[in-house]
Amino acid sequence: MPGADMAWDMAQDMDRGVFLLGVGGQKCGTSWLHDMLMRSAQVDMGFNKEYHIFDARTLPECVRFKNGPLKRYDRQVAAGTPPAPGSKLWLRAHFLREPDTYYDYFAQRLAAPDIRLTGDITPSYSGLSTDTLAEIRDGMAARGVPTKVVFLMRDPVERSWSALRMSRRQTALKNPGHVFKLSEFDQLRANYKEPNYELRANYAATLARLETVFDAGDIFVEFYETLFAQDVMDRFCAFAGIDPIDADMDKQVNPSPKTSAIPEDIAEEMALHYAAIYRTLADRFGADPLKSMWWSARFVL
Repeated sequence: MPGADMAWDMAQDMDRGVFLLGVGGQKCGTSWLHDMLMRSAQVDMGFNKEYHIFDARTLPECVRFKNGPLKRYDRQVAAGTPPAPGSKLWLRAHFLREPDTYYDYFAQRLAAPDIRLTGDITPSYSGLSTDTLAEIRDGMAARGVPTKVVFLMRDPVERSWSALRMSRRQTALKNPGHVFKLSEFDQLRANYKEPNYELRANYAATLARLETVFDAGDIFVEFYETLFAQDVMDRFCAFAGIDPIDADMDKQVNPSPKTSAIPEDIAEEMALHYAAIYRTLADRFGADPLKSMWWSARFVL
């Protein structure tokens, strides 16, 4: 009976599991969340946490994530030693050049027994356009896989400062003995208005784009300041369609330790620069709750 076969196929598609699209924010707890998800036998996030495919393809601020892998891939091919099929570099090059292979890869993760969740948590996806978000949603839907989105936010001043500390730490690790031309806070003051920082800080714009493309029930929004609690993790697991995970609230993943307090004048300058973001979120979540979580909000709200 063709009708019965079609009904069975549709039921199978509806039970394929979920593709989780993590769109940030950077330094807002996404690494911790990924680490907790990897504890579940129902989760297969593939070979990476951050794949940097759609930001690399569509955002000028992220073009380095495309140019670097493709140059390495082409260089190896030209040298007669192409990357092994299925290797990380091979997959990344194919994802960048043939997006259908990206969707196929994640659909295949869900084909394994008992796997209920797969996904890509790339914080700079916070800057993706509505067209790109719809492309991802539709690419997975064509394979019978629904997409759900997670977006985490953090005090904008703290987020930008943490991102700078991470950048400086990575530079020092790659270049032992490196001497920075600017102090930490002088560099922060020089950098926070740059496109790379603006891309990751405009939470209000990210939320607006997500809500244009996805149903409200398919978007999980949380604050870094309230993320590390078992009830929040339980709520997220229910949203993602997996069994509860016993999360380690004390574990730090990819931390950027502070060595001093941020000067108040710099914090105020940054908060005023991001004022429209604070005010839009205050309209949505309430000024008092926001001020209780984000100390820098007092400069604006």
